[in-house]
Amino acid sequence: MNIIEERFECPYCGWTPDAGMENIRWEHCPNCLSALHEYDQEENECGGELEPISIWVKSRREGEIIHRCVICGELHTSPMTKYDNPIKLMSLAAGPLGTPAFPVERMQELLDLMGGQGSMEGWNREPRE
Repeated sequence: MNIIEERFECPYCGWTPDAGMENIRWEHCPNCLSALHEYDQEENECGGELEPISIWVKSRREGEIIHRCVICGELHTSPMTKYDNPIKLMSLAAGPLGTPAFPVERMQELLDLMGGQGSMEGWNREPRE
């Protein structure tokens, strides 16, 4: 029986594994964290890029990368590994802080609509000179 070993190469950033990492089954690229939405006729998957959009921390030692297909929009997860780019992971984790899903300048209005008892008074002050 001939076993053909195929060397992994990321179709999005071109990353290839270093020596000694050839036998790892890569669910996503540890450099750019993207993955391939493999085509499977039974599940109607489309073959698009699974772009990393966030992370999900399941426990102190276990987390997953959340991917969204750029073609069909389907969400997938894959486990984080010790080989994953730590800067890219931190960027995904911090993303929601830099770009919240709501307009920050309308926070008080949102609190009022939700029946909140908090106040944003003094929060949006003019900067001191």
